[in-house]
Amino acid sequence: MHTKPTSTFIPALAAAMLFAASPAGAQLFKCQGPDGKVVFSDVRCEGPAAAAKVEKAETGGRHQLSDADKVRIRELEEAQKRPGATAEWVSGSALEISSIRSGQEARLTAEQRARRDGLQAGLSGTDAKKRKDALNAIREIYSQQ
Repeated sequence: MHTKPTSTFIPALAAAMLFAASPAGAQLFKCQGPDGKVVFSDVRCEGPAAAAKVEKAETGGRHQLSDADKVRIRELEEAQKRPGATAEWVSGSALEISSIRSGQEARLTAEQRARRDGLQAGLSGTDAKKRKDALNAIREIYSQQ
């Protein structure tokens, strides 16, 4: 008998992959999933209770998100939930979300952004090696900051 993964398995798996791929100095967030289980991530928690905490951090923290930043984050979060989103695409978009929230995205050069955008197209391809290589190249762009 084959069972479908629960709706919390995919986000937990994505968070675990992000944790394994994140730099040592990244901030870690402890979140409570919809099922009540604790999940650790380098991305801020979501949900009604977390939204208030994020707003407070965004206005008093190091980097204040612009409206465009918030729209881009929402777009990336929605795209992560689409059927067929590869693990590499989910990880790559989570890296971008984290970069936007930390202010790192704003410090990328135009050349780095163009390279990242070109690599993102390879994150949803059919070739697993090309997806992995594209994700590693995106990680390298963010690690240069």
